[in-house]
Amino acid sequence: MNFYKILKYTIIFVFVLLIILICLNLFRENDGQFPEIPKSFSGWIIKEPVKFYKGKEIFDFINGEGEIYLEYDFKAAAVQQYFNDNNNIELVVYNMGKGEDAFGIFSLYRSEKGETTGIGNDDRTTDWSIKFWKDKYFVNIMSYNAATKNGIISLAKIIEENIPNKGEKSEILKYFSEFNQKNVIYFHGRYSLNSIHYVADENVLQLNKNTDGIIYNYTEDGKKMLLVKYPDEKSAINALESLKKYVRNESVEEDDNFLAWKRAEKRFDIFMLKNNYLGGILSGSEDSIKYLLEFLDNLVSCQQ
Repeated sequence: MNFYKILKYTIIFVFVLLIILICLNLFRENDGQFPEIPKSFSGWIIKEPVKFYKGKEIFDFINGEGEIYLEYDFKAAAVQQYFNDNNNIELVVYNMGKGEDAFGIFSLYRSEKGETTGIGNDDRTTDWSIKFWKDKYFVNIMSYNAATKNGIISLAKIIEENIPNKGEKSEILKYFSEFNQKNVIYFHGRYSLNSIHYVADENVLQLNKNTDGIIYNYTEDGKKMLLVKYPDEKSAINALESLKKYVRNESVEEDDNFLAWKRAEKRFDIFMLKNNYLGGILSGSEDSIKYLLEFLDNLVSCQQ
């Protein structure tokens, strides 16, 4: 066998070996982390393999919001592009590790716009996108052409069917009615909190992966209810003390378990402790104190 034949077979062998290694690597990347992602559907095809992003690699995909995803204990994302003539659809499946965090990131990014079409546990669907959560997955499917809506819906239904389990929300939601649960935002850390209602650049409420937070708008004029569950009562006390030190001379009233922080003319952020919970009314008024006290008293009653 001459040199050129040896070189030819060597190149073929190396090429086949690379293909096998790539396929094995893709299998490992998706081994149990994601639902099955179709290679084609309803005339839509792929041109490149799925791209995966793990942990802090999220910054390579969504640099400006990576910290928020990491607060929700982001594990990995699978990104696939589909093409049909001159149109394309982008599918992103986020593995958030558990249902409560998949719901959390969904609750942060759902908006008043769009409709619910019954996909997943909850969804927001517009002419250009579908966001839904199910089990430990947050799924975002989007396009820039309203003519692709049928394709987006078809893909969403395929992904949903490939997720067998439903997943559970955080237990902290049990303190809110079913109606209010449709409007709550669930969070863990300061980046997600500040994206909802700015408190401070510093982590003055000492939020972390072990804190469960809820915010929802309870009035049409922008008042928000805040509830943060800390691992224990001492952690909650330390958080309020940290906030008091940060506020310094901006508070109008405070005692051991209470703080009224004036944020604007006739607008206050009001905080109150109850066991290992820190409750708050954000962008509230002075008469919001009664509402907050009643809510926290009812919360404690539910625990007994």
